[in-house]
Amino acid sequence: GGAADNGFGYMSFDDGMISIYPITYSQSSEDGTGVTYFANGALATSEEFMTSIEVQAGKPAAAYYDVTTENIRLHFDKQS
Repeated sequence: GGAADNGFGYMSFDDGMISIYPITYSQSSEDGTGVTYFANGALATSEEFMTSIEVQAGKPAAAYYDVTTENIRLHFDKQS
């Protein structure tokens, strides 16, 4: 990745696989001459990209948990 590569998305953990789904991000060109912007999964201007970043930054922080056997059972085991 280049210096301008930045953004956010989400990850999915299905069938033992991790999938990454970018939502809003910027991507440097391979030759270093430009940056391409995406907002909400679509090609965007730098202004649209920054607006989407600002909206995301205004949301509450995600909850993070230590990856322990106890926390996995507590937060992810299906309840019968």
